[in-house]
Amino acid sequence: MCSEADAGAAHARLADRVVPIGPAPAMKSYLRGEAIIEAARQSGADAVHPGYGFLSERADFAEFVADAGLTFVGPASAVIEQMGDKVRARQVAAAAGVPMTEYMLVDDPRHLAPLNGLDPVAVAPRSPMRA
Repeated sequence: MCSEADAGAAHARLADRVVPIGPAPAMKSYLRGEAIIEAARQSGADAVHPGYGFLSERADFAEFVADAGLTFVGPASAVIEQMGDKVRARQVAAAAGVPMTEYMLVDDPRHLAPLNGLDPVAVAPRSPMRA
C-alpha cells in the first residue's frame, strides 16, 4: 500500500502488488486507518505493520487493527500507551528492574537556573534529585 505520490517509489515498484490508499498528504493516506484496513483486506493480508512513526506509536490504531480482525505487528496497545508517556514508561521500566539514572522533574523552567547554563540533559547529579 502507498499514497498516490509514492506509487513510483522504489518500494512500490519492487512490490508484487500495490494498493493505493489515497492522495499525497499523510492525513489523506497514511494516517487513515480505514484506508489501511481496506488495503489489507483487498490484498488478503492478515496482519498490518504500522511502519515507523505515523501510526506505530498510536495505541488506538493497534486496537483498530485488532478490532478489524487483523494482527497488529508491534506491541499491544496497552504497551504503546505506557511507553508513550515518558514518566509512566520510566515507572514501568523501574518496576521491571531496568537500571535507571537519577532524574529531576521540573515543572517550571526557572528551576533550571542553578544549572548555570548547562544543558539539563547533560547534568548527572551525584545524589538523587527527585521532586
